Amino acid sequence: MKRTPSFRRILFPVVVFLALLSSCGMGRIGTGVVVWSDSESLANGSVVWIWDQSSLQKTFTIQKTDGGSRSTIANWRIRFFNNPEEAKTFAAEFAPWKNIWGVTQKPGMAVYQQPNSTSPKVYRLGDNEDVKILGQQAQPSTEGGFTGHWDKVMTSSGYTGWCFDYFLSLYKVANNQKVVLKQGGPEDFYLRTVETNSWYPEEFRFEVAQKRINLNYFRPDYDFHFDGDKTFSLTTPPPLGSTAPAASYSFTFSDVRKINSGTFLFVCPENLMVRILNPEVTKIEVSFTEGSQTHRYLYVRLDQDIGTYISQETASRVDELNAILAYGTKLTSPIYGNMTLASDGSVTWTGFQALQPPQGIAFPQGLANTAHIYFDWFKDSQFAGDWKVFRLQFDPTAQVPEFSQVFLYRFLKGGMQMIPVSPSDLNPVKQTVLRESRIGYTIFMTFEK
Repeated sequence: MKRTPSFRRILFPVVVFLALLSSCGMGRIGTGVVVWSDSESLANGSVVWIWDQSSLQKTFTIQKTDGGSRSTIANWRIRFFNNPEEAKTFAAEFAPWKNIWGVTQKPGMAVYQQPNSTSPKVYRLGDNEDVKILGQQAQPSTEGGFTGHWDKVMTSSGYTGWCFDYFLSLYKVANNQKVVLKQGGPEDFYLRTVETNSWYPEEFRFEVAQKRINLNYFRPDYDFHFDGDKTFSLTTPPPLGSTAPAASYSFTFSDVRKINSGTFLFVCPENLMVRILNPEVTKIEVSFTEGSQTHRYLYVRLDQDIGTYISQETASRVDELNAILAYGTKLTSPIYGNMTLASDGSVTWTGFQALQPPQGIAFPQGLANTAHIYFDWFKDSQFAGDWKVFRLQFDPTAQVPEFSQVFLYRFLKGGMQMIPVSPSDLNPVKQTVLRESRIGYTIFMTFEK
């Protein structure tokens, strides 16, 4: 039958209306979070739109929230939410566990409806069966004389419940690598990890991440480690920016008491206690008593040997000096004098009277003409731009026994532009430059050819 013009006039607005509904998201039936992905292109923890559901095939039709084509996935792999905000909240809570899995070390382990062994069983695990970890109760429990945590798990059959993890090994999968986090059963993986690694102050990890390694502080002897013969050693660095000495302790213990699956008391006069702070066992709290005072320190495992980081930072500083020397060893300015640099970092600077009283205020009277250049200060992570940082440590004189100046510098127009940094623009604790100083000095010196 031929369609009449009036039918087309009715059909066209309907099609447009349906298209608008779809583009506005009103065609979605819900929002989901991927808890057990079946594709490398869809990561666990991803928030997705759910467009359709098949009760017969038990699948969802989903789409990434940033667009792309739609795909079909088994509905047990997705946590469904009517409200997008609830999905985002769950995704944030699930994030620490999205790549963590468990495998049974004891055949017949039960999955319970609630986190207690009197709750109804919903599933019984087979030997070496994998489960997805969805979360974990914060406080440990004791079941049948064993101490562990109740983990919320999902099986490959889609069952969800709680499993007591004493006989459950936990592992993390990231970048196609499997890393064991906790060995199930009587052998204590946590304790062995504490005893077989060197642990360093948490600040070390921040320095690595922010590329501001302070070689006076970032040292291999500032660590917590097991010496063998029931003895731990701890050396705590002085607070950043302090001139106080480091403090060293030795703990010889007679016994180890497992307080819970991640906390150990090493019985000694100082009551040394070590607490695991994350599933990856890369961060611990070390506490002990000294007289009436309790000390607590956060220590971490580094991703590489500490000597590797130190070598890399040392080489980086040599590279910074060589980058300047590649332009030339002599710089000159009609206003700020002449500077000569050597490959050992020594500097000779003459004719800088414009920076001294009465003409200027950057340098004091009586300052030496010789100095050493160091690359031991860094730009703050929030400080953008192409500036680099060096420090000049001037040789002592009778009038000025101690003086150093931090400079921002960059290469420009056949020379080097330098700005002395005001103390108010420095963070002396982290040894970082917070911002570009505006104290009235912009020094430009030309490289001599």
